[in-house]
Amino acid sequence: MSTYQHYDFYSIDRPLTDEELSAVSNLSSRAEASSRRATFTYHYGDFKHREIEVLDDYFDMMLYSANWGTWQLMIKLPATLVPYHELLDYRCGDDDYGSHIEIIRKGDNIIIDLYQNIEEYEGGWMESEGLLDGMLSLREQILDGDYRLLYIAWLHIVSQEEVVEYEYENDDDYDEDDDGVKREPPVPTNLNKLGIALENFVDFWEIDKHLITAAAQGSESKTSVADSLADHLGKLDKKKKEDILKLLLTNEAKAKQELKKQLRTFTDKPISQQQRRSLEEIMEIRAGVHQIASDKAAKEAEQAHIRKMEDIGKRQVEIWKEVNDNCSLKTGKGYERAVEALVELKAYAVYTNKMVEFQKGLNGVTETYGKSVAFRRRLQDKRII
Repeated sequence: MSTYQHYDFYSIDRPLTDEELSAVSNLSSRAEASSRRATFTYHYGDFKHREIEVLDDYFDMMLYSANWGTWQLMIKLPATLVPYHELLDYRCGDDDYGSHIEIIRKGDNIIIDLYQNIEEYEGGWMESEGLLDGMLSLREQILDGDYRLLYIAWLHIVSQEEVVEYEYENDDDYDEDDDGVKREPPVPTNLNKLGIALENFVDFWEIDKHLITAAAQGSESKTSVADSLADHLGKLDKKKKEDILKLLLTNEAKAKQELKKQLRTFTDKPISQQQRRSLEEIMEIRAGVHQIASDKAAKEAEQAHIRKMEDIGKRQVEIWKEVNDNCSLKTGKGYERAVEALVELKAYAVYTNKMVEFQKGLNGVTETYGKSVAFRRRLQDKRII
């Protein structure tokens, strides 16, 4: 089986210049580039450049997938618009090739690297073209101070780890208590309402939704960020407003980001006051959530089965007639439809404890049509006889 690797780079804040577009197009013979996007797909061979360098030089986001179980999302942010120390709370993982979240200072930018590597991944057919489109707004969310993406990725990675050894550069990176209990980072608001972009990421990374539901029990629900920030527009001083308006004339995207940054200085941040749960506590809640979901699914399946049996009971005479009519066709398709109907009739007989009556009806059918090898084989395959 051939390999599959797909790189998708996207520039959100501005289009590439003609010179930049030419440089990106020359990165690889596999390049498909436009003023906003560049994609590279490989079934054999590899991308010969460092993805993080390409991202830093030209783009704002990158999505990578490989059919051996490696998935990566990288997001570049202006360092002046995001609090680096807050992002560090969500760092986790063991090394460059294991699943991890890394927060990287690079010149005037901060790059968030969300990397998942699944050992013993079964692989197979994969199509990831266009998936990044449904995740582009995740960058804007982080610029708005919404760290649900980071929290969900952190939760997924640490819940998958069996044995993790961390090496910390300083105390700010340390996320365990003195007793070695792993604690969650600050829990963002609105974990119970993810929205389309986060749902797309959760599906892409195949994250356990019961785990997110469990974590969301410690998450507050609030109105949209935009509504909350708009309440503080009147608090901006005249000079700040003029600076933002001047910036708007030359860089609309950056002006919008700068405005949001200034407005966030007026908002409360109760997130720092949260009691940090242990991973074990979250997993215990998740077990309860899973059990409730399983019980609900089982009950719904039971009710659906009852409705189906009641429907078959009302149509017994009609179904037996369909069995005989289809058998009389003496065709493979006719025998298939007849056996499908007999499967339903047998299920109803088991449900109502009327196997004797079912057997009598079946005997009548097999006496008439049982000489057909094709029909009997189908009956045996479905364990009707």
